[in-house]
Amino acid sequence: MKISTANWGKLSDGTAVNLYTMENDNGVKAVISDLGGDIVNLFVPDKNGNMGDIVLGYNDFETYKKNPNFFGAIVGRNANRVSNAEVEIAGKVYNLDKNDDEHNLHSGSGNLTFKVFNAKLSEENGDGILTLEYTQKDMADGFPGNLDVKITYTLTKDNALVIDYYAVSDKDTMINMTNHSYFNLAGHASGNIDEQIVEMNAEFYTPNNDACIPTGEILSVEGTPFDFRNGRAFGQDINSKDGQIGMFGGYDHNFVLTGYGYRKAATAVDPASGRTMEAWTDQPGMQIYTSNGMDLAGKDGAAYKNHQGFCMETQTFPGADKMRWLASPYYKAGQEYKTRTAFKFYSKK
Repeated sequence: MKISTANWGKLSDGTAVNLYTMENDNGVKAVISDLGGDIVNLFVPDKNGNMGDIVLGYNDFETYKKNPNFFGAIVGRNANRVSNAEVEIAGKVYNLDKNDDEHNLHSGSGNLTFKVFNAKLSEENGDGILTLEYTQKDMADGFPGNLDVKITYTLTKDNALVIDYYAVSDKDTMINMTNHSYFNLAGHASGNIDEQIVEMNAEFYTPNNDACIPTGEILSVEGTPFDFRNGRAFGQDINSKDGQIGMFGGYDHNFVLTGYGYRKAATAVDPASGRTMEAWTDQPGMQIYTSNGMDLAGKDGAAYKNHQGFCMETQTFPGADKMRWLASPYYKAGQEYKTRTAFKFYSKK
Protein backbone atom coordinates (compact mmCIF):
# COMPACT_ATOMS: atom_id res chain seq x y z
CA MET A 1 0.00 0.00 0.00
CA LYS A 2 1.29 3.43 -0.97
CA ILE A 3 -0.01 6.44 0.97
CA SER A 4 0.77 10.12 0.53
CA THR A 5 -0.47 13.61 1.36
CA ALA A 6 -0.40 16.74 -0.79
CA ASN A 7 -1.68 20.29 -0.38
CA TRP A 8 -4.66 21.08 -2.61
CA GLY A 9 -5.45 24.70 -1.81
CA LYS A 10 -6.80 27.08 0.80
CA LEU A 11 -10.22 28.34 1.86
CA SER A 12 -10.90 32.07 1.99
CA ASP A 13 -10.03 32.10 5.70
CA GLY A 14 -6.62 30.56 4.99
CA THR A 15 -7.49 27.04 6.11
CA ALA A 16 -5.34 24.55 4.22
CA VAL A 17 -7.05 21.73 2.33
CA ASN A 18 -5.18 18.52 1.53
CA LEU A 19 -5.52 15.50 -0.71
CA TYR A 20 -4.80 12.02 0.66
CA THR A 21 -3.86 9.23 -1.72
CA MET A 22 -4.09 5.50 -1.03
CA GLU A 23 -2.96 3.04 -3.70
CA ASN A 24 -2.94 -0.73 -3.18
CA ASP A 25 -0.67 -3.28 -4.83
CA ASN A 26 -3.26 -3.87 -7.57
CA GLY A 27 -3.09 -0.24 -8.65
CA VAL A 28 -6.51 0.69 -7.27
CA LYS A 29 -6.12 4.28 -6.12
CA ALA A 30 -8.37 6.57 -4.09
CA VAL A 31 -7.69 10.29 -3.78
CA ILE A 32 -9.75 11.87 -1.00
CA SER A 33 -9.86 15.40 0.42
CA ASP A 34 -10.26 16.54 4.00
CA LEU A 35 -12.73 19.11 2.59
CA GLY A 36 -16.06 17.32 2.91
CA GLY A 37 -14.38 13.94 2.67
CA ASP A 38 -14.65 14.30 -1.11
CA ILE A 39 -13.63 11.27 -3.17
CA VAL A 40 -11.85 13.25 -5.89
CA ASN A 41 -10.47 10.31 -7.89
CA LEU A 42 -11.01 6.56 -7.82
CA PHE A 43 -8.96 4.53 -10.27
CA VAL A 44 -9.88 0.87 -10.89
CA PRO A 45 -8.82 -1.56 -13.64
CA ASP A 46 -10.90 -2.78 -16.56
CA LYS A 47 -10.85 -6.35 -17.92
CA ASN A 48 -7.56 -5.63 -19.73
CA GLY A 49 -5.92 -4.11 -16.69
CA ASN A 50 -6.29 -0.52 -17.90
CA MET A 51 -6.86 1.92 -15.06
CA GLY A 52 -9.71 4.40 -15.27
CA ASP A 53 -11.04 7.11 -12.97
CA ILE A 54 -14.68 6.16 -12.33
CA VAL A 55 -15.96 9.09 -10.24
CA LEU A 56 -17.16 12.41 -11.60
CA GLY A 57 -15.59 15.60 -10.32
CA TYR A 58 -14.87 19.26 -10.98
CA ASN A 59 -11.97 20.63 -12.96
CA ASP A 60 -10.75 23.03 -10.27
CA PHE A 61 -10.44 23.41 -6.53
CA GLU A 62 -12.53 26.59 -6.46
CA THR A 63 -15.64 24.68 -7.58
CA TYR A 64 -15.03 21.97 -4.99
CA LYS A 65 -15.23 24.65 -2.30
CA LYS A 66 -18.85 25.26 -3.38
CA ASN A 67 -19.56 21.69 -4.57
CA PRO A 68 -23.07 22.39 -5.94
CA ASN A 69 -23.48 18.77 -7.06
CA PHE A 70 -21.99 17.23 -3.88
CA PHE A 71 -19.44 15.34 -6.00
CA GLY A 72 -17.83 12.64 -3.88
CA ALA A 73 -18.82 14.29 -0.61
CA ILE A 74 -19.85 13.13 2.82
CA VAL A 75 -23.35 14.49 3.34
CA GLY A 76 -24.74 15.11 6.81
CA ARG A 77 -25.68 15.40 9.51
CA ASN A 78 -28.80 14.58 7.49
CA ALA A 79 -28.75 13.47 3.88
CA ASN A 80 -31.61 13.85 1.40
CA ARG A 81 -34.66 16.07 1.84
CA VAL A 82 -36.64 17.34 4.82
CA SER A 83 -40.09 18.51 3.80
CA ASN A 84 -40.96 22.12 4.56
CA ALA A 85 -37.43 22.51 5.97
CA GLU A 86 -38.58 21.80 9.49
CA VAL A 87 -38.15 18.91 11.85
CA GLU A 88 -39.58 18.17 15.31
CA ILE A 89 -37.13 16.75 17.85
CA ALA A 90 -38.02 16.10 21.49
CA GLY A 91 -41.17 18.18 21.12
CA LYS A 92 -39.47 21.23 19.61
CA VAL A 93 -39.66 22.35 15.99
CA TYR A 94 -36.38 23.31 14.31
CA ASN A 95 -36.31 25.39 11.12
CA LEU A 96 -33.67 24.45 8.53
CA ASP A 97 -32.31 26.14 5.42
CA LYS A 98 -34.81 26.27 2.56
CA ASN A 99 -32.30 25.41 -0.15
CA ASP A 100 -34.55 23.22 -2.34
CA ASP A 101 -37.60 25.41 -2.97
CA GLU A 102 -39.50 25.22 0.33
CA HIS A 103 -37.57 22.19 1.53
CA ASN A 104 -34.18 21.34 2.98
CA LEU A 105 -31.71 19.30 0.94
CA HIS A 106 -28.63 17.60 2.46
CA SER A 107 -28.70 19.82 5.57
CA GLY A 108 -28.27 23.08 3.66
CA SER A 109 -25.35 25.48 4.12
CA GLY A 110 -24.23 23.82 7.37
CA ASN A 111 -23.65 20.50 5.62
CA LEU A 112 -20.49 18.51 6.41
CA THR A 113 -19.75 18.72 2.68
CA PHE A 114 -18.38 22.22 3.27
CA LYS A 115 -16.29 21.48 6.37
CA VAL A 116 -12.58 20.70 6.65
CA PHE A 117 -12.08 17.59 8.75
CA ASN A 118 -9.10 16.77 10.92
CA ALA A 119 -7.38 13.99 8.99
CA LYS A 120 -5.01 11.13 9.76
CA LEU A 121 -3.61 8.83 7.06
CA SER A 122 -2.19 5.45 8.06
CA GLU A 123 -1.58 1.89 6.93
CA GLU A 124 -2.59 -1.27 8.75
CA ASN A 125 -2.23 -4.88 7.63
CA GLY A 126 -1.79 -3.83 4.01
CA ASP A 127 -4.87 -1.56 4.01
CA GLY A 128 -4.79 2.23 3.68
CA ILE A 129 -6.86 4.12 6.26
CA LEU A 130 -7.97 7.75 6.19
CA THR A 131 -9.67 8.91 9.39
CA LEU A 132 -11.61 12.18 9.26
CA GLU A 133 -13.01 13.87 12.36
CA TYR A 134 -15.12 16.99 12.86
CA THR A 135 -17.40 18.42 15.53
CA GLN A 136 -20.58 19.91 14.11
CA LYS A 137 -21.57 22.65 16.56
CA ASP A 138 -25.01 22.85 18.13
CA MET A 139 -27.42 24.52 15.65
CA ALA A 140 -24.64 25.20 13.10
CA ASP A 141 -26.63 23.19 10.55
CA GLY A 142 -30.03 23.96 12.08
CA PHE A 143 -30.09 20.74 14.10
CA PRO A 144 -29.66 20.53 17.87
CA GLY A 145 -26.58 19.07 19.52
CA ASN A 146 -22.83 19.24 19.28
CA LEU A 147 -22.20 16.30 16.96
CA ASP A 148 -18.87 14.49 17.06
CA VAL A 149 -18.35 12.87 13.65
CA LYS A 150 -15.75 10.34 12.54
CA ILE A 151 -15.58 9.05 8.97
CA THR A 152 -13.12 6.30 8.14
CA TYR A 153 -12.20 5.45 4.56
CA THR A 154 -10.36 2.16 4.17
CA LEU A 155 -8.88 1.06 0.85
CA THR A 156 -8.33 -2.66 1.20
CA LYS A 157 -5.75 -4.85 -0.44
CA ASP A 158 -8.59 -6.71 -2.19
CA ASN A 159 -9.98 -3.60 -3.97
CA ALA A 160 -12.76 -2.39 -1.67
CA LEU A 161 -13.33 1.16 -0.52
CA VAL A 162 -15.02 0.87 2.87
CA ILE A 163 -16.72 3.87 4.51
CA ASP A 164 -17.42 3.70 8.25
CA TYR A 165 -19.60 6.42 9.72
CA TYR A 166 -19.72 7.28 13.42
CA ALA A 167 -21.44 10.13 15.23
CA VAL A 168 -22.69 10.99 18.71
CA SER A 169 -24.50 14.10 19.93
CA ASP A 170 -24.88 15.72 23.34
CA LYS A 171 -28.57 16.46 22.56
CA ASP A 172 -31.38 14.52 20.94
CA THR A 173 -30.94 15.05 17.20
CA MET A 174 -31.34 13.63 13.70
CA ILE A 175 -28.50 11.74 11.99
CA ASN A 176 -28.46 10.18 8.53
CA MET A 177 -25.17 10.44 6.65
CA THR A 178 -24.15 9.18 3.22
CA ASN A 179 -21.55 9.54 0.48
CA HIS A 180 -22.56 11.33 -2.71
CA SER A 181 -20.09 9.98 -5.28
CA TYR A 182 -21.22 9.83 -8.89
CA PHE A 183 -19.95 6.65 -10.55
CA ASN A 184 -19.42 5.89 -14.21
CA LEU A 185 -17.77 2.49 -14.55
CA ALA A 186 -16.71 3.15 -18.13
CA GLY A 187 -14.74 6.17 -16.89
CA HIS A 188 -15.90 9.56 -15.70
CA ALA A 189 -15.46 11.16 -19.16
CA SER A 190 -17.01 8.34 -21.18
CA GLY A 191 -20.52 9.67 -21.76
CA ASN A 192 -23.84 8.44 -20.43
CA ILE A 193 -24.49 5.38 -18.28
CA ASP A 194 -27.25 3.92 -20.46
CA GLU A 195 -25.45 0.61 -21.11
CA GLN A 196 -24.39 0.04 -17.52
CA ILE A 197 -26.37 -2.67 -15.76
CA VAL A 198 -27.49 -2.72 -12.14
CA GLU A 199 -28.78 -5.70 -10.21
CA MET A 200 -30.31 -4.66 -6.90
CA ASN A 201 -31.66 -6.59 -3.95
CA ALA A 202 -34.82 -4.51 -3.56
CA GLU A 203 -38.42 -5.69 -3.93
CA PHE A 204 -39.90 -2.30 -3.03
CA TYR A 205 -39.24 1.40 -3.54
CA THR A 206 -40.64 4.63 -2.11
CA PRO A 207 -42.35 6.85 -4.73
CA ASN A 208 -41.93 10.63 -4.57
CA ASN A 209 -44.17 13.64 -4.85
CA ASP A 210 -43.23 16.37 -7.33
CA ALA A 211 -40.74 17.83 -4.81
CA CYS A 212 -38.84 14.53 -4.82
CA ILE A 213 -39.96 13.76 -1.27
CA PRO A 214 -41.38 10.29 -0.55
CA THR A 215 -45.15 10.15 -0.32
CA GLY A 216 -45.05 7.58 2.49
CA GLU A 217 -46.07 4.72 0.24
CA ILE A 218 -43.94 1.62 -0.18
CA LEU A 219 -44.62 0.06 -3.58
CA SER A 220 -43.61 -3.18 -5.25
CA VAL A 221 -41.08 -2.90 -8.07
CA GLU A 222 -42.84 -5.71 -9.94
CA GLY A 223 -43.66 -4.68 -13.51
CA THR A 224 -42.14 -1.21 -13.15
CA PRO A 225 -38.94 0.55 -14.29
CA PHE A 226 -37.78 0.13 -10.69
CA ASP A 227 -37.36 -3.64 -10.93
CA PHE A 228 -33.59 -4.20 -10.88
CA ARG A 229 -33.81 -7.61 -9.20
CA ASN A 230 -32.61 -9.53 -12.25
CA GLY A 231 -30.41 -6.80 -13.70
CA ARG A 232 -31.49 -3.84 -15.82
CA ALA A 233 -29.52 -1.40 -17.94
CA PHE A 234 -30.10 2.19 -16.86
CA GLY A 235 -30.95 3.12 -20.44
CA GLN A 236 -33.81 0.62 -20.63
CA ASP A 237 -36.18 2.94 -18.77
CA ILE A 238 -34.27 6.08 -17.86
CA ASN A 239 -36.32 8.04 -20.42
CA SER A 240 -39.53 6.17 -19.61
CA LYS A 241 -42.95 7.81 -19.70
CA ASP A 242 -43.60 6.25 -16.29
CA GLY A 243 -44.83 9.06 -14.08
CA GLN A 244 -42.15 8.65 -11.44
CA ILE A 245 -39.33 8.58 -13.98
CA GLY A 246 -40.70 11.35 -16.19
CA MET A 247 -41.22 13.66 -13.22
CA PHE A 248 -37.47 13.80 -12.55
CA GLY A 249 -36.00 12.97 -15.96
CA GLY A 250 -34.54 9.72 -14.65
CA TYR A 251 -34.07 7.96 -11.33
CA ASP A 252 -33.95 9.88 -8.04
CA HIS A 253 -35.57 7.36 -5.72
CA ASN A 254 -35.03 5.44 -2.52
CA PHE A 255 -35.08 1.65 -2.72
CA VAL A 256 -36.06 -0.63 0.15
CA LEU A 257 -33.12 -3.01 0.47
CA THR A 258 -33.93 -6.63 1.16
CA GLY A 259 -32.65 -8.14 4.40
CA TYR A 260 -31.00 -6.80 7.51
CA GLY A 261 -27.47 -6.22 8.72
CA TYR A 262 -24.41 -5.84 6.54
CA ARG A 263 -25.22 -7.38 3.15
CA LYS A 264 -24.80 -6.85 -0.57
CA ALA A 265 -27.28 -4.26 -1.83
CA ALA A 266 -26.43 -4.05 -5.52
CA THR A 267 -24.00 -4.93 -8.28
CA ALA A 268 -23.26 -2.56 -11.17
CA VAL A 269 -21.32 -3.54 -14.30
CA ASP A 270 -20.13 -1.80 -17.43
CA PRO A 271 -20.25 -4.56 -20.09
CA ALA A 272 -17.74 -2.87 -22.41
CA SER A 273 -14.93 -2.43 -19.87
CA GLY A 274 -15.92 -5.27 -17.56
CA ARG A 275 -15.59 -2.99 -14.54
CA THR A 276 -17.89 -4.22 -11.81
CA MET A 277 -18.82 -2.64 -8.49
CA GLU A 278 -20.67 -4.21 -5.58
CA ALA A 279 -22.36 -1.96 -3.03
CA TRP A 280 -22.57 -3.35 0.51
CA THR A 281 -24.32 -1.72 3.46
CA ASP A 282 -26.13 -2.24 6.75
CA GLN A 283 -28.59 0.56 5.94
CA PRO A 284 -32.28 -0.07 5.11
CA GLY A 285 -32.36 2.10 1.98
CA MET A 286 -30.36 3.31 -0.98
CA GLN A 287 -31.08 6.30 -3.19
CA ILE A 288 -30.35 5.81 -6.87
CA TYR A 289 -29.73 9.11 -8.62
CA THR A 290 -28.79 9.25 -12.32
CA SER A 291 -27.45 12.82 -12.61
CA ASN A 292 -30.62 14.00 -14.30
CA GLY A 293 -30.24 17.11 -16.44
CA MET A 294 -26.50 17.42 -15.79
CA ASP A 295 -24.64 19.84 -18.02
CA LEU A 296 -21.31 21.12 -16.70
CA ALA A 297 -17.55 21.16 -17.20
CA GLY A 298 -15.95 18.28 -15.36
CA LYS A 299 -12.41 17.33 -14.42
CA ASP A 300 -9.75 16.62 -17.05
CA GLY A 301 -11.68 18.88 -19.44
CA ALA A 302 -14.61 16.47 -19.69
CA ALA A 303 -18.06 17.74 -20.58
CA TYR A 304 -20.61 16.10 -18.27
CA LYS A 305 -24.03 15.70 -19.84
CA ASN A 306 -27.38 14.19 -18.87
CA HIS A 307 -27.13 10.78 -17.16
CA GLN A 308 -23.32 10.82 -17.07
CA GLY A 309 -23.10 9.14 -13.67
CA PHE A 310 -25.08 7.35 -10.98
CA CYS A 311 -25.12 7.69 -7.20
CA MET A 312 -25.75 4.89 -4.72
CA GLU A 313 -26.53 6.79 -1.52
CA THR A 314 -27.02 4.35 1.34
CA GLN A 315 -29.32 5.83 3.96
CA THR A 316 -32.23 5.74 6.32
CA PHE A 317 -35.38 6.32 4.25
CA PRO A 318 -35.93 9.98 3.34
CA GLY A 319 -39.12 11.30 4.87
CA ALA A 320 -38.69 9.12 7.96
CA ASP A 321 -38.42 12.26 10.10
CA LYS A 322 -42.19 12.69 9.71
CA MET A 323 -43.24 9.12 8.86
CA ARG A 324 -42.66 7.49 12.20
CA TRP A 325 -43.47 3.98 10.92
CA LEU A 326 -40.16 3.98 9.01
CA ALA A 327 -36.68 3.29 10.41
CA SER A 328 -35.96 6.24 12.67
CA PRO A 329 -33.29 8.85 11.91
CA TYR A 330 -33.56 10.19 15.48
CA TYR A 331 -30.87 9.62 18.07
CA LYS A 332 -30.95 10.34 21.79
CA ALA A 333 -28.19 12.32 23.45
CA GLY A 334 -25.22 9.98 23.86
CA GLN A 335 -26.66 7.35 21.52
CA GLU A 336 -24.07 6.27 18.96
CA TYR A 337 -24.70 6.31 15.23
CA LYS A 338 -22.67 3.63 13.46
CA THR A 339 -23.04 2.39 9.92
CA ARG A 340 -20.86 0.91 7.18
CA THR A 341 -20.99 1.04 3.39
CA ALA A 342 -18.44 -0.48 1.00
CA PHE A 343 -17.84 -0.41 -2.72
CA LYS A 344 -15.98 -3.49 -3.95
CA PHE A 345 -14.38 -3.59 -7.39
CA TYR A 346 -13.38 -6.29 -9.83
CA SER A 347 -13.54 -6.88 -13.57
CA LYS A 348 -15.37 -9.38 -15.74
CA LYS A 349 -13.74 -10.73 -18.88
